[in-house]
Amino acid sequence: MQRGSVRKRIDKNDGRSRLPWSHTPGGWGGAEYHGTSGGSTRTPVVFVHGNRSGADTWRTHAEDLLATGTTGDDVWAINFSSKTPSHDQMASELEEFVSALRSYTGRDEVDIVAHSLGVTGVRWWMETRGGHRHVRRFIGIAGANHGMKIATAAARLGVSSGPFGPAQFLRDDYSRFADHPLKRLNRSPEVPEDVTAFTVLGKRDRLFAGSKRSPLLANAERNVALDTGHSGSKNSARARKLILSLLCRPDSE
Repeated sequence: MQRGSVRKRIDKNDGRSRLPWSHTPGGWGGAEYHGTSGGSTRTPVVFVHGNRSGADTWRTHAEDLLATGTTGDDVWAINFSSKTPSHDQMASELEEFVSALRSYTGRDEVDIVAHSLGVTGVRWWMETRGGHRHVRRFIGIAGANHGMKIATAAARLGVSSGPFGPAQFLRDDYSRFADHPLKRLNRSPEVPEDVTAFTVLGKRDRLFAGSKRSPLLANAERNVALDTGHSGSKNSARARKLILSLLCRPDSE
């Protein structure tokens, strides 16, 4: 399949018809949407967007995967129902999305690739909804797994709306609070033992000024640092090549 044909097929679709089931937040995926043969032939991949973003920012990553011969029934992306969703909202909507996908494909597990806010959203879903039981591989890109100083500052100022809505959840001084959600997520092991995890961070990511190691997960199989920024850790050519290789590698590696 040529990359150009994939781009054309993706671009011609819009609206809620982009999913073969009724799902409130929306998203896209499936053989009809991508214009490929049908049927699941591998563990389906779900792309999860970050703060003030959306499913369509994963289009080039979908092209990369489809170009390997992966069918459209194994390439999906969720659109959360708000631009800056809460972690509880992300957990609820991921549960609905993945449940629908599993019913549609007949597969019990998914691979998840998440960026930025979506990383801790996926982790919260795995922790609070038992989602880890249905995750084979998890690639967390530029996630504030151990908080951010900018979020701490916003939380102390009482900013709790707009892009800083998750500030309280993502503050880097969370160890001060007995019941803080990041403390719950980062107790050992930081990743459920039945999930193979990888992290990607950008060495020049300004969001992590003063907390450069925040995206790392202690028991990830690999923590990879790229010489790029926040967006580049997801969208650069090197990042895309890395993401594809991690998704396509054999289970035995």
